[in-house]
Amino acid sequence: RKIDEVRLQVGESLKLSSQLDSALRELKLILDSSESPSSYRWALNHIGDIYKLRSNIDEALKNYELCERLALEANDRELIAEVSADLAELHMREAERLSGLDNKLSMHNQDLYKHYLDLETANVNESSSREARARSYRNRAKYARAHGDAEGSIYLYEKALEFQDRGTASHQLLIPYAKALRLVNRSEEAIKQVEAVLNWSHQINALRSEAIARQYKGLLLLERILSISSDPDAADFKDAAHELGLALKLHEEIGFQQGYQETSVDLFELEIQKGNFESGLQFLRESTLFEGHPDIDNQTMFVSVLAQLTTNGEGKRANRIVSRLKVLGIDNVEQQGE
Repeated sequence: RKIDEVRLQVGESLKLSSQLDSALRELKLILDSSESPSSYRWALNHIGDIYKLRSNIDEALKNYELCERLALEANDRELIAEVSADLAELHMREAERLSGLDNKLSMHNQDLYKHYLDLETANVNESSSREARARSYRNRAKYARAHGDAEGSIYLYEKALEFQDRGTASHQLLIPYAKALRLVNRSEEAIKQVEAVLNWSHQINALRSEAIARQYKGLLLLERILSISSDPDAADFKDAAHELGLALKLHEEIGFQQGYQETSVDLFELEIQKGNFESGLQFLRESTLFEGHPDIDNQTMFVSVLAQLTTNGEGKRANRIVSRLKVLGIDNVEQQGE
């Protein structure tokens, strides 16, 4: 049992340091030979996390759902809260991804998102983990933000910060908090949160946190330029392009598909704001956003991107992209940015 517990800690540490292949090997050894039911259940959860990071949704669901069943059978409240949070976040991302591609399935994932969010909230009070409580507030804040309540979202993020361990500044909480600050025109405060994540990630070599922080810093710098000038010069976007380019490389290096997809959309917008329609289009084409849709036409692709942004509470940004596409002669996409 102690070997299983140590192996579980090693697997989790490898996962957090983005050494995903090594983490999978270690965690699957627990599944093969575990004498500890608790370690077995938690290994399933971590394996689900890894598959979710790689956007292998079917494998993530298989591991999470088995983990959920075993946790319920054991009445393991802490793990029930954890796997419910994981499933809420997975279905939230699937709802966003499928917007504009399969709206019926997107709504089904929205329903599952809310179901697991409620389950997480109901069970988290039984947990002694401060991290679990912070995550619960964070997930409720995300739901509020995506449904148009930015101020309520900020309140919930700040409640989550009360449970964050001192000295920790990972992306999981501070980047979504920065997103909410940005939505109420507190962009300078948002950049401070992003810089805190960058500084912390450099100290402990947390590549995923660094990649996400650079990604969001690039978007904030892009929006700063757009707020200063209605007709910026291409050179003005240099710093934003630098951050987004580094983010894209880091996401690719660590195999974080969601980050790669989101950064591709950011670079698409940056390029069209510079007037480079074809290079912007290429970022979308080379991303994994439309994997399984090789013949998708440009118009459908734009509509899908705009729908995903709107589902994520980014309606104003969707409108901004629509306006820019119109300037570049691309029409008939405005309905998704309304």
